[in-house]
Amino acid sequence: MTAITWPCKQTAVYWPPGSEETGGRDFDDYGKPMYSTPVEISCRWDDKTEEMVMADGTRDLSRAEIIVDRVVKVRGVLLLDSLENVSDLNNPKNNDGAYEIRRVDQNPDVKATKTLIRAFL
Repeated sequence: MTAITWPCKQTAVYWPPGSEETGGRDFDDYGKPMYSTPVEISCRWDDKTEEMVMADGTRDLSRAEIIVDRVVKVRGVLLLDSLENVSDLNNPKNNDGAYEIRRVDQNPDVKATKTLIRAFL
């Protein structure tokens, strides 16, 4: 199944949480989040406040809804910009406008051949 990408005309930087680079760990020994190497992705970034229901059933407000061209993970970080403009590649939250992904929804099309992937910050 491929992602629905036609609305994705903007560029964002995505830091995946943990990975083989971090030994498969999402947090270091002190509880600080660990991230993989950042990559540029295509997206459609909508700054809008919206109520969302979290995985545990609680309600919270999101600051943005982003349609992305690939699967992203909760606790990853997104920044609406290109890699060449990132000031701190190793600490994503040190970049102005970088936010943690708090929820990800995947909705298949009618034929279940493509999926709309939305991240909420």
